[in-house]
Amino acid sequence: MMKATDNSRPQLKIRRVNLDTGRENVVVISRRSTALRPEVFSGFSRVELRCNSKVLLATLLLTDNGLVNPDEIGLADPAFRRFAEAAGSLVTITPAPPPDSLDAVRAKI
Repeated sequence: MMKATDNSRPQLKIRRVNLDTGRENVVVISRRSTALRPEVFSGFSRVELRCNSKVLLATLLLTDNGLVNPDEIGLADPAFRRFAEAAGSLVTITPAPPPDSLDAVRAKI
C-alpha cells in the first residue's frame, strides 16, 4: 500500500532535465524556488526526495539560469529513471540525514 505524500512539507513538481551525470543522482532547484528557501539547502550537498512510498537520495545543485521553474525540481536523467515518477508529480525535499557511519567517526574523535 502506498502512503500519501507528506503535505506538511513544501512540494515541487518533477521536471526531467537533460543532464548526463553518469550514475549519480542529481537534482536541480531554482534559487527563486517558491516552495523552498534555497539558502536553507546551500549548506547541504545531499537531499532526500519523497513521493508516496518512494525515497531517493541525490546531490543538490542550485541554479539561476532558468533550467527549472521556481515551482519545479529538475531530476537529471539517472535520478529520473531511478525515482520512476512521472514529470509533474509532486515531491517533498529535505536535507538528507547523515549516514550512520558518521556517528561512529564522531564518537572516536
